[in-house]
Amino acid sequence: MKEKEILKLTKENLERNSHFKIEWSVKQQKYLDALIKIIWDNDKSLSFHAEVKEKVGPQHLEQIKQISKEIENFLLVSWSLSPNIKKKLQQESISYLEANGNLFLKNSNTFLFIDINKPLTLKSEKGNRAFTRTGLKVLFHFLVFPEWINQSYREIAENTNTSLGNVSNILNSLEDSGFLLRKNKDELIWNKRKQLLNKWIDYYEERLKPSLAIGSFRFKNEDLLNSWKTIELKSGQSWWGSEPAAELLTNYLHPGEWTIYTKETQQDLLKNYHLIPDPKGKVHVYRAFWNFEVSEPAAPPLLVYTDLVNTENSRCLETADLIFKGHLDADF
Repeated sequence: MKEKEILKLTKENLERNSHFKIEWSVKQQKYLDALIKIIWDNDKSLSFHAEVKEKVGPQHLEQIKQISKEIENFLLVSWSLSPNIKKKLQQESISYLEANGNLFLKNSNTFLFIDINKPLTLKSEKGNRAFTRTGLKVLFHFLVFPEWINQSYREIAENTNTSLGNVSNILNSLEDSGFLLRKNKDELIWNKRKQLLNKWIDYYEERLKPSLAIGSFRFKNEDLLNSWKTIELKSGQSWWGSEPAAELLTNYLHPGEWTIYTKETQQDLLKNYHLIPDPKGKVHVYRAFWNFEVSEPAAPPLLVYTDLVNTENSRCLETADLIFKGHLDADF
């Protein structure tokens, strides 16, 4: 959704559901996306430099915090914000405005707060084959190996373990969405890869990851929670994910939860790693879905980064930033 569409709907909903009025302009704005003036009681007003985002995830928070420090009278405008994101923005005294008319505006002299309007839902991207479960698996390979987009369809199908038809549909969807541009008849180039990564992070958590869940477990010996590094996962079959993988990659995060991605059977997991099924257990196991060799005991850094970001835990977000800078930054 375009910035102007979000601003237009935000104005309509705020003015319909409250006594506030909005004036906004993108032409007069020197910084960010828009200049916004919020007016009430006829003569009272606040003016802001606004950043307009369709969706705000935890991976955006550090950047938003930095912008708010650099730009005086900063305002975040978004189609919808999760309760956890709103709480974090409030803790940082960052003003925001949702398209449904909810707002949090705070400066040295004024505090305005509305949080009574139901969240708006984004139109589904069901028609985009890149964001189906199969599409997300293939897209993960493209994000890890960006050069694969110019392989033959047959090579891509083999390398991602999918059908030729899926490859064609996914590439066409990425091209239609503007994430791939055609340099010539035979060559594609990437566009807006960081934006695509953020979409993959959101849709992975929502659509793909739940389908990969094998179950939650606990160790027979609880001491293994503190000595988990002594557990030798079967090479090429099982990998640490999320928090334990982050510690292996950065030596910065001590796990509070343990994640394993695996190709092994559940029976093998119970036997090899002394696990006991437990819905309240701290060991969460998922089916590994990538189709390339990972020789290290940690899952691919992009997946570790994704899982950390989706925890919305501040310590995990700090570690995710380290992983991005150390392993992913050059590709995005």
